Amino acid sequence: MDDNDLLQAQGMDALDPEAGLVVSSPQDKGQDAVATLLQSKVDRCYNESVGRMFDRAEGREVPVALPWQSVNAALGGGLWAGLHILVAASGVGKSQWSLQATESACVAGIPVLYIGLELDKMGLMARLLGLRANARWSDLYLGSDQMGLGRAHREHGGVISSWPLYIEVSPPMGWHYEELHSKIQALRTLHPEGPCLIVLDYLQLVAGNKYEDLRERIRQASYAARAAARDHHASVILISSVAREHYPYLTGQKRVNDLGPGEGNPARFLGVGKESGEIEYAADSVLVLCQDRFDDDNGGDPPALPRTVYLGVAKHRAGTTRWLPFQFDGSRFSEPNGGPTDYVRPNR
Repeated sequence: MDDNDLLQAQGMDALDPEAGLVVSSPQDKGQDAVATLLQSKVDRCYNESVGRMFDRAEGREVPVALPWQSVNAALGGGLWAGLHILVAASGVGKSQWSLQATESACVAGIPVLYIGLELDKMGLMARLLGLRANARWSDLYLGSDQMGLGRAHREHGGVISSWPLYIEVSPPMGWHYEELHSKIQALRTLHPEGPCLIVLDYLQLVAGNKYEDLRERIRQASYAARAAARDHHASVILISSVAREHYPYLTGQKRVNDLGPGEGNPARFLGVGKESGEIEYAADSVLVLCQDRFDDDNGGDPPALPRTVYLGVAKHRAGTTRWLPFQFDGSRFSEPNGGPTDYVRPNR
């Protein structure tokens, strides 16, 4: 007995074979419940899911490739559709990391929605132009290198202007998390096929309803991102700041059981995002940027640029945890020696 036979046995109309919906509305809630349950039968879920698995196996559905070989290898090819959390303390480079990922995606023709709640539009453009031109973004932003600005604009301005990149910045009253789903839906309307990337920088600055505290706003924004990623097959990066008490551990000033950044299992950094611990556990992947340890146990200035930064894959739902080393010069993250595909730093 198929689904239509089951419906007709209940005195209901058949399913529309094209839409997969009941043509006429059931007359009571009991019938409506039966029709709704039939939509969730395993055969429907199985056929859709296996179809997508074959699409991935045969290259019709691909992830958003990041500009680092080691990170792509660690994540099974890149950022697959889903929710990804990037956690970092201030000054470690979380915005530059996300903008470098944005640049790489745009060069590959992947549409990107960048929601910058901390930086203004000119600051974002200066950083992107600096990445393209291999120039200090702050010199471009402040206008302190007029010749360099002119050269960067001539050589790269047209390229950047042609990218499938959409920029949102925070309005005076804040950027409300309820906008997230509709913005991603609009992006998918403009670019219905292939991968797409959404970056929210950063999570703690989203606005919410009048009586919601920070934790509730973050929770609502994160679940809106999860729903949008699922509904529109989008790769969503939520950038999260770090709770103040965890700063010393992510900036190399303190160790956990004599382990610093790049040592041990990075999963110990799950839950360090400010007010976002429960969301990190629900994400498809959690990436943590940690500055290399430095010798002064009492704090002090961080190492001079360029400096070593470790990206910890603290969680990967379809893979394993690991550490990946990078050099950060204040603008760009680069892999040592072309980028390892796997790396575990030995304990010191």
